[in-house]
This record gives sequence, structure tokens and C-alpha cells, in this order.
Amino acid sequence: MSLGLAIGDLAPDKLRETGAKRLAGYARSVSFVLLGIAILLGVWWVGGWIVASNPATANFAGFAPAKTFERLWRMLITGEAVRMALPSLGRIGGGLGRSPSACRSAS
Repeated sequence: MSLGLAIGDLAPDKLRETGAKRLAGYARSVSFVLLGIAILLGVWWVGGWIVASNPATANFAGFAPAKTFERLWRMLITGEAVRMALPSLGRIGGGLGRSPSACRSAS
């Protein structure tokens, strides 16, 4: 049985090359994620601007990114976000605790 490795594959220059390729692939993946998030935030901002500009929908202007992130920051600072998330996280944890995989691992 062979692992498909040769002595030449373990040479330091090959390992560096593989590491560099892996790092480049990781950087590329992260850049795609950040680009996607930036595009979504841009679309959200434009949508919020359109909603705020229309008098018929101006009541919903509070859902724009700037006001949303301002409120999120306030909730994180005051601890309100944690108080609101704990009941849901408790239910999720309880459900995972009662899952069949948890019962199998216990026996």
C-alpha cells in the first residue's frame, strides 16, 4: 500500500510552494467573501436610500444600514443583545442535547 508520496515531494522547496499556494487560495477565498459582503452592503444601502427618499415608504428608513448598525452597537454595549439571544440559544442547546446523536454517544 502506498500513500502516493515520494521523497522528492517532501523537499523543503516543494513544501514552501504548496504552503504558498494554500495561502494564496485562502486569501482568494477570503477576498471573495469580503467582496460579497461589500456588494450586499452596497445593495442594502441603495435600497435604504430609495426607501428613505420615497415619502410613502419613509417610515421604513430605520432599516437602512447606518441606523441598523448604530442600534446593533448600542445593543451590544448595553448587553441587550445577549439578554435577547440567551433564550433562543438555550432552546437550541436543549434541542441539540436531546438529539439522537447525543443519545447514541452517551450509551
